[in-house]
Amino acid sequence: MQAFLDGKPVTAAGATFAAAVFAASRDATGRNRIIIEVLADGAAVSDEFLNDPINAKIQATRLEFKSEAPATLVASTLVNAAEVLGDTRAQQMGAAEQLQLGEHEKAFEQLGPVLETWAAVQSAVSDSAAVLHIDVDAMGRNAGIELKPLITELSSHLGGLKTAINARDWSSAADTLAYDLDTQCERWGTALRKLSASLAASPGGAGGAGGQ
Repeated sequence: MQAFLDGKPVTAAGATFAAAVFAASRDATGRNRIIIEVLADGAAVSDEFLNDPINAKIQATRLEFKSEAPATLVASTLVNAAEVLGDTRAQQMGAAEQLQLGEHEKAFEQLGPVLETWAAVQSAVSDSAAVLHIDVDAMGRNAGIELKPLITELSSHLGGLKTAINARDWSSAADTLAYDLDTQCERWGTALRKLSASLAASPGGAGGAGGQ
């Protein structure tokens, strides 16, 4: 079995898929990179098999591993999260209007995806810092952003929304969606793009020499 990482032979790849995955991961870690894709004889290998290579029944003549610098991967994740917030903003306004009209069931249909998106944004920030092996505050400072107040403010508004919904205070819930969380979409969209740009321009990022 031949195995390559970004076009270069993998060191001691072994004769099985699992051995090749472990060897490629070791090589990628040594280059401070993360494996993002694997092709087995030209066909994409699912993440399920990458996460459990020992039980993956994959036989191939050639394995091609592709990797990225952590900063590049994180930069892409954060800018994607910022783009998703554009749709969320419209959903929030739609849910607010439905609540004001007394169409609670229709409002809840939009609220589910809204809350899921905000949870994903929070996870994206914390997970990104973990991938980069720095804390969230340091990641923000590198981009000229104070993330802790943003995180605290967002958590407060989301908590207020849930409290209003549980109390069936539809007026307060609508106001939170139409005003408070609308402002959060704007602030977080800007912050996420700044974080992404900072990482892309850093050594090891898409715009840095270390990412080559």
